[in-house]
Amino acid sequence: MPSVLAVSNDHNSLAALKSLAESCAVSIRSDHSLESARNNLSMHRFDLLLVDSGFDSTKSALLLDYGWNLNSLMIGAVFSFSGEIENPWEAKIRGAKILCGPRLKENIEQLLNQLVILEKAPAGSVLLIDDLDSPRFIMSSFIEAMGLGPVFAVSNSLHALEKLREDPDRYYAVVSDINMPDLNGIEFVSIVRADPKIREIPVIMLTAYATSDNLIDSLRAGATGFIVKPPQKKVVRRELEKARRLRLMKQAARLCKPEEADILEVYLMQHTSL
Repeated sequence: MPSVLAVSNDHNSLAALKSLAESCAVSIRSDHSLESARNNLSMHRFDLLLVDSGFDSTKSALLLDYGWNLNSLMIGAVFSFSGEIENPWEAKIRGAKILCGPRLKENIEQLLNQLVILEKAPAGSVLLIDDLDSPRFIMSSFIEAMGLGPVFAVSNSLHALEKLREDPDRYYAVVSDINMPDLNGIEFVSIVRADPKIREIPVIMLTAYATSDNLIDSLRAGATGFIVKPPQKKVVRRELEKARRLRLMKQAARLCKPEEADILEVYLMQHTSL
């Protein structure tokens, strides 16, 4: 049976979540503090972590990270029964669900009903695009050595589009270099997002130049995440595991809506450690 950990210091919120979980035949535990929740995560495996937005956003994000370190396929979400969430970005950029508004209960119930998907889903493959032979080989080996593959690598975006359209269910993520001839990575993301057959496949941008322009242009195009060269193991694992969670749970592959890019740009400038 799927299991859920709900964290809130509001008894009414916990009662509502318990009722929803029971109606979906899902096991649920509750905690009133982030510290207690961390201990619970260390002792039990959970498929879904629900954190009340009333807690400090940075500490909540760190709890999500801790949970994902223990179970990379755990679904993470920040929720609010009292209205909109004021600062969702620290959780959202990590791939967590943001649950609030008039459809809150419906969205939580949908998540609970989808948990079984993760128990049966195959691992899937990564499609890597890089026009340079040596970096393409190094990155492929890097991903596969961490157990996040297998990797199918191609040298240009047009070839990648052909592979995606041939078998879109084969891949849980695409890792694409930004600076490429003919069709660059940002143009590639735009085409993917416009194609109904493949638009929900996560695309992670790979670049040696982590400039503000690259970042914001990628976000507007529909990027799911970023890896800066030379790749760091922690970042590669975080981005690909985030992509797999999004893919398996059929969540939106866009990190944010195009009109939210300017807001996120300001946020990222203030939180460069992310």
